[in-house]
Amino acid sequence: MYEQTMMDETGSRGLLRIEFDRIAGEGKILPIILVIGKMSTCSNEFAVIPVNVSVKLKLGNETIGQGGLRECGRVINSYGRQIIFEVQTNQRALNFIDERFREDYLEFSLAFDTLMQVTRDQLTTIVKPPSCALSFQISKLDWLKQVLQPMQYADFAFLELPIPEVPNREQWTKALNHVGEAEAQFRTGNDPGVFSCCYAAYEAIQPIKTHLESVTNEDKRNAIKSIFDDMRRFYNKGRHIERTGADSGKFPVDHRDAEFAIYLTKSSVAYLAKLVHKV
Repeated sequence: MYEQTMMDETGSRGLLRIEFDRIAGEGKILPIILVIGKMSTCSNEFAVIPVNVSVKLKLGNETIGQGGLRECGRVINSYGRQIIFEVQTNQRALNFIDERFREDYLEFSLAFDTLMQVTRDQLTTIVKPPSCALSFQISKLDWLKQVLQPMQYADFAFLELPIPEVPNREQWTKALNHVGEAEAQFRTGNDPGVFSCCYAAYEAIQPIKTHLESVTNEDKRNAIKSIFDDMRRFYNKGRHIERTGADSGKFPVDHRDAEFAIYLTKSSVAYLAKLVHKV
């Protein structure tokens, strides 16, 4: 559970407890990220009415969007109430998040700037709590399904690529470590670096032909081997500067190529592992 406590103006006593539940998205032209949770008072001795709640959604040091509480002016007590924070964002911010979502989870934070009315012992005061933030993790799958799909940001093809138990597990672990490094290079925009790491992953699972022994159909086995030979040539395109032609003096790859190389490597490592897996 992810939660954050809002303190009183002195910072010595808790007023509101905010619990994170889930995240969602809506709107195609003006996309809005919805952070949904529960808000309750820290004690049944007082009640709170949020007068104004402004929020900023952040990923690291970057502000993804700004907004506020959907329904201010409602009484919050110790029993709690579902609350929704609306965060207006844009395509550039969504692209920024998408570029960094190469891991299973990302950690976001929702920073609050709040003004509230507190009633205790029939005495009502206006309180401005110190700044605070609610931190929470979102899985890549939840981000795609709950946020981006309702916004119709893009169509997605979901892949599940488990790596089964295999002989010489160290070999496959080394390959997957290179894949992880490729994703780190991708996030920094180092496309040639992605290709170098994908090539290293390819080399880690050599020799390919030993993993194809279970493929008894010769034409199929030759076709698979041909695919891996082409992969090697493709990876080399991103590892070496072109000497001739229009791309002379440059790496002839871009960010689309790097993304393709990562998914090609992932699926290939998973496929070969399944071929050598002993049931």
